[in-house]
Order: sequence, then structure tokens, then C-alpha cells
Amino acid sequence: LLKKLKLVNFRNYTDFEQEFNNLKTIIIGPNAQGKTNILEALNILATSKSDRAERDSDLIYWNTEHALIFADIQSKDDKMDIAIQIN
Repeated sequence: LLKKLKLVNFRNYTDFEQEFNNLKTIIIGPNAQGKTNILEALNILATSKSDRAERDSDLIYWNTEHALIFADIQSKDDKMDIAIQIN
């Protein structure tokens, strides 16, 4: 289970942090506000690549050097902290 997600300089997020406490989460909002970017960050954590970006630089917020994706994951028996830095 995803317990926490933090994005720093990822796509349109300079600093995003959200805790998740339920088995199901619905992300709603207007167009072009970053809903798909959250899902893309989770996909990158799971597969170490983006299905949307042609280059890693496409994932980094404008005029910054790197992006960070952090997640706290809880399995049945373990807790994992995962972090990826994109340069």
C-alpha cells in the first residue's frame, strides 16, 4: 500500500506531499493540474522509467537541476522507503 508520496521539482510540482490512508484514492481536479503526473511518478517508482517522457529532462520542473520522487510503501510484513532522483 502507498502510505505517502512526495514530489520535488517533478513535472509541474515544486513541492507536493500527500499521505494515503485508504485502500482506494480518487484524484480529482481541473485539466492540466497534475493528476496524471502523480500517476506517472508512481509508475516511475514501480518500473524506473516513464512511459510519457522522451527524455529525463522532461520530468524536471523548469529551471531546476533535478527532480525527486519519494514514497513510503507498506506491505503485509514490511515498510519500504523508496527514493528516485532524476538528473
